[in-house]
Amino acid sequence: MREIGSVADDLDVGGIVEGESATSHIRRFIMQRAQSLLISGASITETAEQLGFNYPQHFTRQFKNHYGITPSEFIRK
Repeated sequence: MREIGSVADDLDVGGIVEGESATSHIRRFIMQRAQSLLISGASITETAEQLGFNYPQHFTRQFKNHYGITPSEFIRK
């Protein structure tokens, strides 16, 4: 089992915005990681899998809710 500090370092807990919930911070972290993966050339399916989404459609919905555009639109920009 990993140490809590190790998990906190992975999640960059120091980057929590004042008043931001842990859930919001984790969601923001995941979406930032998604951007990085997509920029590096990972497909939407690969990105979804690497971030723990069971279905690419669910990842796409979450990405659009967060950024206001789909991952496909993001890749095209």
